[in-house]
Amino acid sequence: TGKPRQHGINNWEVYKAHIGGKRAVQNSLERISDVAQKMRLAFEKPDWPEAGRLMREEWSFRKRNLPTISTKTIDRVIDSARRNGALAGKVCGAGGGGCVVLLIEPEARPRLEKAIVDAGAQALPMTIDRQGVQVVSR
Repeated sequence: TGKPRQHGINNWEVYKAHIGGKRAVQNSLERISDVAQKMRLAFEKPDWPEAGRLMREEWSFRKRNLPTISTKTIDRVIDSARRNGALAGKVCGAGGGGCVVLLIEPEARPRLEKAIVDAGAQALPMTIDRQGVQVVSR
């Protein structure tokens, strides 16, 4: 989104609500964990429509944790991306600005890049690393 934010504030507020016994946040975090387990299965199949559905579900639970996790710009970017063919979108990290990740079909990329820019964000190139984290020892 190009918008700076204090991610530590969002993380701290969610953390305080969780340890303070706020049931809504505790329930939301439990649901996010459940969705993550299902997402793994969707990626392993691969079942991209299901992965998109689950990503949208995760985002809906994450936004409930704190009003500042999403912003008008983030909502506008995700809404525009969905209208232009993205399977799903969600903020990265603690939210409040920064980056949004979109799950898309490869052929939709040019259309979505334009939609993202038109919505007020910058499209950043990325690829998926299929190997994951590699441990290198000396």
